[in-house]
Amino acid sequence: MATSWPAFFSNRIIRDSSTLKGSLRYFGAREAYQYAFALEEMGRDDSLEGAGAVLGNLQREIAQITTILLDYARSNDLTN
Repeated sequence: MATSWPAFFSNRIIRDSSTLKGSLRYFGAREAYQYAFALEEMGRDDSLEGAGAVLGNLQREIAQITTILLDYARSNDLTN
């Protein structure tokens, strides 16, 4: 039986969001974790309505985390 596109996306969202949550938890990024959790739940519920907005918020949070981590690495000479 072939997997439908919505089921494929839902499964992918569940897996990727769950993986991302672990990394975000490690760095203590609570807001980003909550957005990843929300996406994971949307995938589980096969209800992706509003997922675009949640993903946009998650992307903004990750951009902020990336900036913080890069600044830390540069200030501690960890970039090489």
